[in-house]
Amino acid sequence: MSDSERRLSRRQMVGLLGVVGAGAAALPLRHAYGALAGGPADASAGAYPTGTVEILVGFSPGGLTDTVARMTADYLGRQFGSPVVVLNKPGAGGALALNELAGAAPDGHTLMISSVGQIAVLPHTSSGLRVDPRTELSNISLIGEGDFVFTVHPSLPIHTVDELRAHVRREPRSLIYGTSGAGGNLHLGTEYFLQLAGIEMDGVHYPGSATLIPDLLNGQVQFAINVYPAVADYIEQGALRPILVTGRDREVGIPDIPASPEVGVGPLADCQNWFGLHAPPGTPAPVVELLAGHVARAVGAPPLSERLVRGGLRPRPLGPAEFQQRIEQDYVRFGDVARQSGMAAV
Repeated sequence: MSDSERRLSRRQMVGLLGVVGAGAAALPLRHAYGALAGGPADASAGAYPTGTVEILVGFSPGGLTDTVARMTADYLGRQFGSPVVVLNKPGAGGALALNELAGAAPDGHTLMISSVGQIAVLPHTSSGLRVDPRTELSNISLIGEGDFVFTVHPSLPIHTVDELRAHVRREPRSLIYGTSGAGGNLHLGTEYFLQLAGIEMDGVHYPGSATLIPDLLNGQVQFAINVYPAVADYIEQGALRPILVTGRDREVGIPDIPASPEVGVGPLADCQNWFGLHAPPGTPAPVVELLAGHVARAVGAPPLSERLVRGGLRPRPLGPAEFQQRIEQDYVRFGDVARQSGMAAV
């Protein structure tokens, strides 16, 4: 499971998936993109889809990527009036799904919902990926983005980033950080934070969040980065103590916790957690644009926008050109961090 994957609580899952059956108004396919762009959709996309559309997810059911995929599938199914199903293809940090997508027929009937780790981190840290996401996919649209939160075990006398620095410098190697997988975006985000903070820690990389979270709660590892929804309940219960939000702004659920620019690690704000929609290379441009229009319409207004916010994400629809630019920027940025931190291919 990717570093970006976290099991959500039942309450959070219900909140995110509440869009199913919420009565999102259907718009006929031939008008969907035209209504967004101010003109009719290209007629060559008018027959699409001609059957079931499959959305691949490179991780197990229950994580945030899977949840975003199911919300997207529900909306698209309503618009198409035909089935859109999610197929979980976990393995190799999401590389298996990426490789499968790249080899699928370029007809728009096989899609994938990605996490940032698959697209911008995995190419630098994994030898199992045979695809360059910049050039060997049809990158359709960004869907949403969010920040991460760093927590420490509450038994520690650490409440701020400055106190963390002081503790680690006073007692080198006394703390251990944990991630839910080597080579993913949370591994990279942690190493980037340590670089910016000027400190060192040893890390333990678990096979998934199901094994990480219990050890984080019982203090076997004392420091970790997670998406906020995955740890919100534990923070509320006092079982974990937040010390930093990675984004440019504070998290509304923990408004007293500073954001990266406030504590001298501002570049960390670029390590955002985002999710996007992709198709195989060579997918016809009218189909790509039609799907991008559906995404923009879906996440730009309730109920999907509200569900994304409840899941700790900001709705952020970017069309194909802007999404491609974002991928290329993050690809370079995260590649530099991976090299500087010595994160070997896994």
